[in-house]
Amino acid sequence: MKFNHEDANANLIPKDTWCDGLIVESIDTTSKKGNEMIVATFRLWAPDGRTADIDHYFVSDYPGMLKKLCSALGMMEQFNGDEVVAESLKNKSVRVLVKIQEDKTGRYGDKNVCAAFEAQPASDGSTPQPGAPVEQESFNPAKPDEIPF
Repeated sequence: MKFNHEDANANLIPKDTWCDGLIVESIDTTSKKGNEMIVATFRLWAPDGRTADIDHYFVSDYPGMLKKLCSALGMMEQFNGDEVVAESLKNKSVRVLVKIQEDKTGRYGDKNVCAAFEAQPASDGSTPQPGAPVEQESFNPAKPDEIPF
């Protein structure tokens, strides 16, 4: 099979891209080390039309990113009260700065990660609204005429 190795990350949102986002899932759980944590799934809409779901792990021992998220969501009262319940994050809109985390092992491939958060501005209608259905081209390997290249 011939291919272009530079296409390996073609489905990733480009690094340093601010995306509109919606927290579609958020659960309280425990890390492997036994620390409390919240696993939040962010559905992101990039300016170029790409969409992605990114899981972010907020661990109690490192609350810095949770503080940034709470600040962007206007939830600093909960953060300053030393407890944020995962359920309170669900269905909240936020802007997310996306970076690419390189897989230095070569086993898993690079992936998009959340690097920063900011408040979601009022929409001017030019970008999809978080939560709105987004049409995506489907890829079905059983239909070779639909292969996008």
